[in-house]
Amino acid sequence: LEGNIQDSNRKAKEILGLKENGSNNIFQIFPSLLNKDVENLIQNISPINSDTQIKYGILRYSLSPEKQIYLDTTISIFRLKEKFALLLTFYEITEYFNYYRALRASERKFIALVNFMSDPVALVDRNSKIVHCNPAFKNWFRVENENVNGQDIFEVTSKNLDFSDEQKEKHKEKIKEIIISGDFSNIKQPIWGKLIFRTGEVFYFIENVFKVDLEEDDFLIGFIVKDITELQGVIDELRKRTNELENALKNLEKINSELEEEIEERKKLEIALQKSKATYQSFLDSLPVPVYRTNSKGDFLFANNELVRLLGCKSKEELFQTSAFDYYPNPEQRKNVLAEHQKSQKEYIKAEFELIRKDGKHLFVQDFGRAFYDAETNQQAFEGVIIDVTDEVTYKRNLEQSEKRYRNLFEGITEIVLQINLDGQILIASPSVSAVLGYSPEELVGVDFKKLLSKAEIFDRLVNPIKEKGKILNVLLELTSKYGVPKSLSGDFLLSENETINAILRDVTEEYENKNFMSALFSIFRIFYEEKNIYLIAESIEKALRYLISVPNYLFALKDESEERLNVLVHFDRFGTRFKYIDLNDNSNPFTKAFRSQKVEIFEGEDLKNLFGNPKYPDPAKLLVLPLGTYTT
Repeated sequence: LEGNIQDSNRKAKEILGLKENGSNNIFQIFPSLLNKDVENLIQNISPINSDTQIKYGILRYSLSPEKQIYLDTTISIFRLKEKFALLLTFYEITEYFNYYRALRASERKFIALVNFMSDPVALVDRNSKIVHCNPAFKNWFRVENENVNGQDIFEVTSKNLDFSDEQKEKHKEKIKEIIISGDFSNIKQPIWGKLIFRTGEVFYFIENVFKVDLEEDDFLIGFIVKDITELQGVIDELRKRTNELENALKNLEKINSELEEEIEERKKLEIALQKSKATYQSFLDSLPVPVYRTNSKGDFLFANNELVRLLGCKSKEELFQTSAFDYYPNPEQRKNVLAEHQKSQKEYIKAEFELIRKDGKHLFVQDFGRAFYDAETNQQAFEGVIIDVTDEVTYKRNLEQSEKRYRNLFEGITEIVLQINLDGQILIASPSVSAVLGYSPEELVGVDFKKLLSKAEIFDRLVNPIKEKGKILNVLLELTSKYGVPKSLSGDFLLSENETINAILRDVTEEYENKNFMSALFSIFRIFYEEKNIYLIAESIEKALRYLISVPNYLFALKDESEERLNVLVHFDRFGTRFKYIDLNDNSNPFTKAFRSQKVEIFEGEDLKNLFGNPKYPDPAKLLVLPLGTYTT
């Protein structure tokens, strides 16, 4: 009972290295063996409990620094020469224990991979209890409890499922049958579902169920959930289409069948992943994203086929003959990436950088990687997943360049560019609007375009033709500036794809005024030489001159041949007729000056002081005199 070995078999001597003739004490060989349970057993031995037996557990024994063995130990009491003795039975389980450790390591790797997946994943046992689930699963089903292991899978997933109670029960029974039997023959995958949460959020999903074989006919059932909310919206819209779409749905059933076959293949890979490291790597090799593992020197320790394709190599052998440094624009860039990954040995850290394929093509990628200690190579290694974002980066750069070119063109254009909705509200205004109308672009945003027009109804008359034809060109409009000045603008109106109107307006005020001015002058001369009635000539000229002056103050006089004066035939003025004749001998009079010179003249200032000869009549600001020659009948 003091631990001195009285007898041992050959195997015990071989394993424990017992001396043939020397003293050997079992408690010296295994100091941890003498625990409270063993001490209590020794101290309380009596004929009554002489058949007591203790299942001690596993003992580790080092044969050498490099080799250790594991022994499953049982302690029992028996009589030896009228004395009580301890009988220790050892069962060597070194091989099974090492296998168990390897299995646990594979399990941890598998769990790490499952946790990294963005899709919700859960594993349950044959009692429908959750064995493991990733963070995406907890987030998807709004699980507030941090530890859900051991909870019933149906209690977690069914409470927000958009099924009737009867449907939920049928669904539960069907899945339970699979969980218990492991038979998938009576279920069609993937399983479609809909979740409605208290917040009103609605999500659609598909769920794939797979089997993970364990030892001795034991197994786990896995669930992979895929969010198809956006896809469901498209499907709902497609269902409203014509009979032609039904043929497309038949093709979709065929694709679903092929997808089931692909899922079956992936399930085989996932099952094989539990058995060995080789099948684990095969599973990674089948992933549609590039996966890598390298050391700090750049040597590839693992690469899947997608990485080989991404880097432009023909085979893994060709890739493994290169270094990871070969695919970076410069070595410093890889060192920076490794420094980022070294910040964590658990979480995968995102890094964005540029790579150069073997054929020289440049790629932009996102690398989700981490640093870890590789026990096989006894060195630090790096592993991760690479996502090719070249198209996205290129698109963003092109978009930025296009926006810059458009902005430069928009800001530099001299014409006014407006974007107007169909109700007339201004959405965008170019900077050139300030020079023509006096408004800043910010002042016009949100303003009704019709309020700028002298006739608001013109815009309403333009909308339907624009919608029908897509555009209307060379429309002459009169707009009022910020300071109340009328402006003539010629506009092109184009309908855009987003049901807004793009208006390009050109300032033609001066051109329009010059055109009216010239038209009025030609009308005056044409009337004068074509009309015979002197009073009709006067009235027609007055109407033509309205294009030239804003205030209708007009005088028409004819030279009296018998006297040296101009007889006033017509005088339109707000104060009434103030002239009957104009004395041609008064050389200070502006009318006389123009008549003598026979030139068109404009007078202002001192020339017009006391023009009407009466202080109660205000002097005009300007006076335009048109000598029309001698009128003869």
